[in-house]
Amino acid sequence: MSFLRNVYDFLISITKYIYYSCLCKKVDFFDYERLVRYDFAPPKFFNSVFLYGNYKAVATAQNKHFNFLTDYLEHGVCFINTVESARLLGYVDRRFIKNIYTYGPIRKKIIEQYLEQYNLKRNIIEVGPYILGAKHFYTPTQLAALKKTYGKILLIYPQHSIESRVVHYELDDIIREIHARKGNFDSVFICIYWKDILIHPEYVQKYQSEGFIVVSNGHRSDPQFLSRQKDLIQLSDMMMTNGLGTHIGYSICMNKPVYFYKQVLQLEHPATNTNNTANELQLIESEFHIAFSEFSFNISEEQKNLVSQYWGS
Repeated sequence: MSFLRNVYDFLISITKYIYYSCLCKKVDFFDYERLVRYDFAPPKFFNSVFLYGNYKAVATAQNKHFNFLTDYLEHGVCFINTVESARLLGYVDRRFIKNIYTYGPIRKKIIEQYLEQYNLKRNIIEVGPYILGAKHFYTPTQLAALKKTYGKILLIYPQHSIESRVVHYELDDIIREIHARKGNFDSVFICIYWKDILIHPEYVQKYQSEGFIVVSNGHRSDPQFLSRQKDLIQLSDMMMTNGLGTHIGYSICMNKPVYFYKQVLQLEHPATNTNNTANELQLIESEFHIAFSEFSFNISEEQKNLVSQYWGS
């Protein structure tokens, strides 16, 4: 009975995934209210590989079909360098998995250590920044028209919440910093994660009241997520953020300079990391903040080297 129930649940979830994917397929990043409206979820039992449309980008980058039974990919850059983190992020140890796709050399080494520890045989493939394999959401003509309309763009990626952790930050503080920097630009885009649009509507309203343009890549289960993100980064002239995340490496690999504005982030229901892990994450974030703390349109070799360790090249 449990087997039949699992089959039923999977069929329902895959049907919903396809349905919502079709509804959102042509919805652009300006229509954020529609993008977050639906109860979008990845197919049951395959949640990790269906996030952000990464599997499509990886398949393109590798020039091969992505097999959902035998292939597995990590859905984001992981900055936790413990061996057990390889399992906590997904199902690298699931039976029948043959290939594991990840970003760069640091993560590959950690997965290798995990597989060796548990005597598992898998092929580990460094893909580099997934976004390079993603297709564009807009056509070149449409992108050129948007660039003409909005001119020089400062793209902001605030640190975002997840299902198990709500992020708060001093909104007035980052707005003051944006105003201090926006003189170099014609437009300011604030890309807000789908979860924060739902739980922080006051953030959206405040940003808009300051004259900023709110956009979104879409729901994390939306297969067009990465394509929208790729277009936003391509349209931008600089990316600014207040937290460590995959967006930093994606911007650098697309030759867009990054400015890391350090803020104290308040975490509601934070992840239960060990003291060692928490300290390690703090050190890594500090390393990135130091590397990207200068507001500059130049991308340094130090920044490129740091990104290549985690995102690959």
